[in-house]
Amino acid sequence: MSDLRARDASNPQKWRELIADKVGRLIVSANLWGKGPFGNSVEVRTSHSGLLLTGGKTFATPFIPIPGIGAGVAYAAEDAFGTSFEVLVPASGIIQSALVVDEDDENIDVDLLLFRDVITSGTDNSAFAPSLTDMLKYEGFVNLGVRGGISGSALGNNDGISKSYVAPSRKLWVQAVARGVLNMAAGTQYFISLRILADE
Repeated sequence: MSDLRARDASNPQKWRELIADKVGRLIVSANLWGKGPFGNSVEVRTSHSGLLLTGGKTFATPFIPIPGIGAGVAYAAEDAFGTSFEVLVPASGIIQSALVVDEDDENIDVDLLLFRDVITSGTDNSAFAPSLTDMLKYEGFVNLGVRGGISGSALGNNDGISKSYVAPSRKLWVQAVARGVLNMAAGTQYFISLRILADE
């Protein structure tokens, strides 16, 4: 029996088997509910792409504007996109989703590099080349996914990220990095928000 005990949401008397694919992602064919490893109630759903989505004690950050983005400045791939900033988060958990509000409809991939402590590397619109000291604080990255244009702006989300992290100070320090050519118009901002399945 799996540590995640799940029943069919449409037939609570019926247990459903959770099956992992070849890269370890769980595959379910119906919405399920059950108990997570910490005893918290969880709901298990599949996204349109078949990725496993879990819902339990979900923490949502506010939409945070990426600071320090230059107006009308051309960013190349691997450039620091703005300056680093901190995000208040639970002490540990799993980042499930990332949301984007892009006022300039750039629609170019951006990664958020996550660190468990403050970093000193990174200059806006220059290649991001963190020091070894900063790299040893690395917690992983989140890709912000594909966005759709809406009347000159863009909205987007990346679901099923499943990125675990540990943040003893209840903060993550974030540096956004461009993965293509970006050029934000003056007076526009780029906002991000994270949805986290908290361990607490």
